[in-house]
Amino acid sequence: MVAVSGPDPAKPQVLCIGLPQGAVEQISRILDNDVVLTKAADAHAAISTLTSMASQQITMSAAAPIDVRAVTSRVLLDHGGRRALAEGRDLRLSPREFDLLTLLHDHPGHAWSYEELSNRVWHQPYLGDPDTIATAVRRLRKRLGPASSVEIAALRGFGYRLDILDDAAEIAS
Repeated sequence: MVAVSGPDPAKPQVLCIGLPQGAVEQISRILDNDVVLTKAADAHAAISTLTSMASQQITMSAAAPIDVRAVTSRVLLDHGGRRALAEGRDLRLSPREFDLLTLLHDHPGHAWSYEELSNRVWHQPYLGDPDTIATAVRRLRKRLGPASSVEIAALRGFGYRLDILDDAAEIAS
């Protein structure tokens, strides 16, 4: 997703790339219709849409009020509002859970040690007890739900990794 400012700065435009129509409608409802949503099937369609917007004097805004990034087609992170959405529902994450999901999302497939997670998310040195991290991961997994398109894999004796499951079939539908 890309936020752009249009003719009405009070109502920014959000370009949704690769999301099914139902997801776009859910995002619109969640954001209380405070934005104009435009759907693009893929990167090529998005470039075409952005080119068209540029020709209409619509400029990209570096300080867009809504900063939503797709984790997958079904999990979204709203960094500006510090909330996460899965299948269109607000996960209501704690600040630590949001920071943990954000860190894992920004580096899918990366193996994070307990020490790295403690330093980067809790801003504390790791003292050898993984229980705090394990509890946060357990709560995050529960909030994401079993049908989530992401999986937080435990790496025994080391830490965790975020795996994005193949949801290409869902995007095509």
